[in-house]
Amino acid sequence: MVHTIRKSVEVRIDLAEETILMVGHPEESAGKLLRGVLHLNTTEPIKVKSISLRFVGKMKVSWSEGLGHHQHYYKQERTIMEHSWQFIPMACSSQKKTYSLAAGEHSFNFELMLPGDLPQSLDAEGGQVLYRLKAMVERPAFVHNIVKKRYVKLVRSMLPSEFELVQSMEIHNTWVDKMMYDIVMPSKMYALGETITMTFHISPIAPELKVRSICASLKEYCSYTTRDNSKMDTRIINYEKLLDPFPHHADTWSRDVTLDVPSTSPLIFCNTENDMIKIRHKMKFVISLVNADGHLSELRCSVPVVVVDSFADQSENMLPAYDQTWRSVPYDPAVFEALRRSSVSQSRPLLPPSSSLVNTTDTEATTSMSDQSSASTSSPSSSSSNEQECQASCRAPITISGRARTLSITTLSASPSNTSFLNSSSGIRQGQQQSSVDPWWQGMDLSRVPSYNTAAAMDHVALSSSLPAYDQLSCSPRV
Repeated sequence: MVHTIRKSVEVRIDLAEETILMVGHPEESAGKLLRGVLHLNTTEPIKVKSISLRFVGKMKVSWSEGLGHHQHYYKQERTIMEHSWQFIPMACSSQKKTYSLAAGEHSFNFELMLPGDLPQSLDAEGGQVLYRLKAMVERPAFVHNIVKKRYVKLVRSMLPSEFELVQSMEIHNTWVDKMMYDIVMPSKMYALGETITMTFHISPIAPELKVRSICASLKEYCSYTTRDNSKMDTRIINYEKLLDPFPHHADTWSRDVTLDVPSTSPLIFCNTENDMIKIRHKMKFVISLVNADGHLSELRCSVPVVVVDSFADQSENMLPAYDQTWRSVPYDPAVFEALRRSSVSQSRPLLPPSSSLVNTTDTEATTSMSDQSSASTSSPSSSSSNEQECQASCRAPITISGRARTLSITTLSASPSNTSFLNSSSGIRQGQQQSSVDPWWQGMDLSRVPSYNTAAAMDHVALSSSLPAYDQLSCSPRV
């Protein structure tokens, strides 16, 4: 009877993302939102006391040392994070209240913001980092509770623009009286499943020196720590050895060696570091030499490398490029509007004399009002055409590129109707004569840059794909 009741209820946990991807280092990652739905399917009406869901993240290390009676066990466990959702309230023990659920599917949405400094999932021999969701449907007395568990995989990814990790790495040294060598690697950071390419350059100094073999290996170091003890495990992940790699008649020797990084765990674990588990990797190189008298010599060196789960998309969690929105035009509402109007017709000047700008001085305001009163007596046809032209100019995109950009701003600063605006923004009264002709940027506050929130709130406009070259600006016409 109990078996039949349990079969009539199905519990399922669905996640919006199968794998939670953290981008960047733990100190700078913004975190990720865990979202999902708890589904409860019943073929007949049932009674429940509560429906709850719990998220728990735990880290633990354990190992043993010694043999027989001298064997010691070390173990430590710590809860990283926990959170609970209560979809149906717990029944009061005094009232023994239950809730009736109709037959069919019942869905409960849940979400949780995970901090960016959480350690990534790990299931090694001596240490584990596990995240788990546990759903429980509490039933009345004499009926088994229904429990559903699901593990959540959390991985950490790095952006390919990590400057200190994507730079090429070179080992250069001289073995006195024997040889000079260079070992070049394209990067310091590699993802699971990637191929590491190493280039060996060797220049012999000693006569009749031969290279017997070159060897490259990827080694992993796993360190586990409890309150009072620690343990270090090392293992060779992969290695490549080439015998007699260079021709004997050449003056300098060069050879590429490739090494594959395993694509899945437990063949390899990603770099991680916290107070209980630390995993790091090194590339080790061995060059075996045969001297003129026949005895063997070996050169050994190693460099640290970083192994990550994957490389994140460059566009993820990245702000848009500044020049994609503003290019190099100083931000000013009047300039922005003037450029928008100019795109209606490329043959007309940027701001014709009939165009009006808001003036700040009293005399300019009087002139603007008289212009408006005279314009009010114009014919209806001209008024409607001006209105259509204004609507078209508001919809037109702005195009700024190379020499055309300089000419547009030059025309803007040279137009009679805009002289008062430029002078007022720079603190120069209208009517003052300048002794010399200033460049186009004079009179504009180049430090006025819009904030990111302001830029994001404005409508999208089509801008040019590249900034003007320096030589184009240096030879552009002056005002």
